[in-house]
Amino acid sequence: MDYKALADALISALKQNTQAGLGLLDVQRRNTFEDVNNRSARRGTLYSTAGANQQSRYDATKYLPGKAQLQAQGQQQELTIKSNLIDTQQKIDALKRAAGELNAIDDNYFKSLLV
Repeated sequence: MDYKALADALISALKQNTQAGLGLLDVQRRNTFEDVNNRSARRGTLYSTAGANQQSRYDATKYLPGKAQLQAQGQQQELTIKSNLIDTQQKIDALKRAAGELNAIDDNYFKSLLV
């Protein structure tokens, strides 16, 4: 089994998932801003600073923290996948070494019986 190819596929899917999450955040932000603008227009305060303040507050409390969290989660999951790949490869290498040592022991044992 090609573990590196599997890890690469997982990382690729993870990046796509993160991008989808970021896209969703962008859509939510756009919808929230439209709602703020529509409310401001209905109140006759569209060109006042009230709407901009609400939009800034949304960015500061929801959008930017959500974006940072999604990116951090994606990076952490990618590091976990890479770490697991390294760990798996080290275990495979150790098993190969152990199998080689067992083969050498078996060969020496059978040779000693022939003498």
